Amino acid sequence: MRKRAWKRIISTLLIVCMLAGVAPVTQMQQVEAFDILGIVERMGCVVRGGMNAYETAKKENWDAGEAFFGTFKNIGKEMLGLNNNESPGSTVIVNQVDLSEVQSELASIQSSLDKQSISLNKLESDMQKNTEEIKGQIEALGKKIEQTDQKRSYEDYLNNYFNFYNKFLEATARCETTLKSAYTEDPSQGEKKDEIIKNAYDRVYELKGIEYTGDYYSLMNNMGKYIQGKYEKTNPGSVIDILCAYYKLAGYSDSQIADAIKQFVAQTYYSYCLANYYYMALILYQNTYIRQNNLGSYQVGHDILLSKSEIKNNLKTVLETNVTTTAQMFYDLNKHFCSVENQKVLYQGDGGTTNRTLKDSQMDVEPSSSASLPESEQILDAYFGSKYSKIFGNVCKYSYETSDSQVQVDGNKLTFDKNMAEGKEIKVDMYCTVSDQKIKLHTYTFTVKDGGPAGGYGTAEYPFAIKTTDDFNAFAKDYRFNMNESHVALLADLDFSNKTFKYVSAAFKGVFYGNGHSISNVQLKDARTESTGIFDTISGGLVMDLTIKNCTVVQNSNFCIGNEKYF
Repeated sequence: MRKRAWKRIISTLLIVCMLAGVAPVTQMQQVEAFDILGIVERMGCVVRGGMNAYETAKKENWDAGEAFFGTFKNIGKEMLGLNNNESPGSTVIVNQVDLSEVQSELASIQSSLDKQSISLNKLESDMQKNTEEIKGQIEALGKKIEQTDQKRSYEDYLNNYFNFYNKFLEATARCETTLKSAYTEDPSQGEKKDEIIKNAYDRVYELKGIEYTGDYYSLMNNMGKYIQGKYEKTNPGSVIDILCAYYKLAGYSDSQIADAIKQFVAQTYYSYCLANYYYMALILYQNTYIRQNNLGSYQVGHDILLSKSEIKNNLKTVLETNVTTTAQMFYDLNKHFCSVENQKVLYQGDGGTTNRTLKDSQMDVEPSSSASLPESEQILDAYFGSKYSKIFGNVCKYSYETSDSQVQVDGNKLTFDKNMAEGKEIKVDMYCTVSDQKIKLHTYTFTVKDGGPAGGYGTAEYPFAIKTTDDFNAFAKDYRFNMNESHVALLADLDFSNKTFKYVSAAFKGVFYGNGHSISNVQLKDARTESTGIFDTISGGLVMDLTIKNCTVVQNSNFCIGNEKYF
C-alpha cells in the first residue's frame, strides 16, 4: 500500500495551479508554512488519556474521583517524558487526592505545553491564519462552481462553522491564559492563592468576556457535533465531509483535496483535544473541590450552582462526546484521506506463503487457505505515518467480521474451509472501534478459486507451484499454465530417474523461478526437432535460478539440455 505520509501545507502557487486546473509540476518548491501536522502527534497522550478516563469513569458509575485524577497524572508523565516504561494513558490510582495535587499536576502539564510551544496561545494566530486561508480558497472556488442548491447549502454550513471555530479558538485560548495566570501568581499570597485558582476555573466555566454566547459545556458540545456531523438537524455530514464535498464540486481529485484541507482538519482535531483537556481539568477541579470541602454542590460566581449530579453528568457527557468525536474523526480520516484498497495480505495456500495485494477490495482464495489482513498498527502506519499511529495507538482498533460459517475469523486472520465451492463469494467487513464506538469502514470480497497443479494463480505475487514430478508434467502439458505469461515457481528438486518426463512443448512466454532447485535425470529419447528440451521454445519468457543435471537427449539439441546447465 502506498504510504499516506501527510506533508506540509501546499504553497500559494500550487493552490493557484489547482484553481486554474493546471497540473502541479514536481519541481515546485513548498513554502515553509505553519505545520500543525508536525506537532499534533504530541497530543496522543491527551487522546489516550481521554479514552482511559472514559473507561475508568464508566466502571466507577461516572464517579471518577481519584482514578480520573490518575489519568491526568499519566498525561503529565507522558508529556513530560517521565516514566517511559509505563503504558501510555493507563490509569494510576492515587490514594489521597487534594486540590494542591490537582493544581500542581495541571500546572506542570500547562508548563510543558508552553515549553514545547504547543499550547493554544502559541498556535492561535497561526491557526486563525490557516482558517482564513482555507476560507479564501473556498471563496475562490465558489466563483468557478455553478450556482446550485447543494453549493449554497455547503457554503452556508462552512461559513457558520468558520465563524464558530474562530470563537472556539478564542475561547479555548482565553481559558488557557486564565488558568496559566492563576498557577503562576505570586505564591506568597497564601490563602488567596486557592481563591485565585477557583475564580480562574469559574471564569473558564462561564467563558466571561468571550464573544461566544454560552458556557464551556455548550462550546465543547457544539464542537463535537460539528466533527460528528450532528450540528444541524438536516445532518449534512461532518465538517470534513462538507469540506471534501465542496472541493469535489470544484473538480478536485481526492489527492488534491487531501493536500488542500489536511492541515485544517488536523488543527481542528488538535484544538478540540486541547479544549477537551481543559474541560476535563475543569470538571476534575470541581469534583475535587466539593469532595475536599464536604459540599453538596459547587458555586460558580454568584449565579450558578452545580450539584454533584450535574457535575457527574457533565463528566459523563464530555467523556462520551470525546469518544464519539474521536471515532468519527478517525472514520473521516479513513474515508477521505486514506485508501483501503491495495492492502498487502499475508496469504498461505497450496502454493506457499506470500504477500498478496487486495486489488479493488477483491482477492481469489483457495479452499483450505488463510489470509492475514493487516493489524491495527500496520494500517495506521500505512494510512497516516508513524505520527498518527502514535496518536491513535491503543485507541483505535481494526477488526474483521463475516457471516459466512465456512470462514473462521481469528483476530486479523481469515481461514477458508476446505469444502468451499468453486466461485463462492465471501463478504468480510472491516470495522474500527474506539472504546464502545464501532464503525464499519469497508467491505472486502473473497472469491473461492482452485489454483494450479499444486496451488498458485500464476501471478508474480502468487506463482503456480511445482512440488513433484507429476506437478511438472501437468504444467508441461496444460496450455493454460505454460502458454500465457504465467509465473511458475519450482519449490523442490525434481528427480526423474525411472519416471516419465513431459517437456514443455508450447512456446513458453512466462517466468519460471527455479529458486535454486534442480531438475535431474531426464531422458528425452524421442526428440524430433533440434529445439526439443526441458522447454521446447522460450518465446519472450524467462527461466531463472534453475540447475539441470544429467539430462540426456538422443538428438542433438541447443536448448535447455546438457550434462549440467545452470540458468
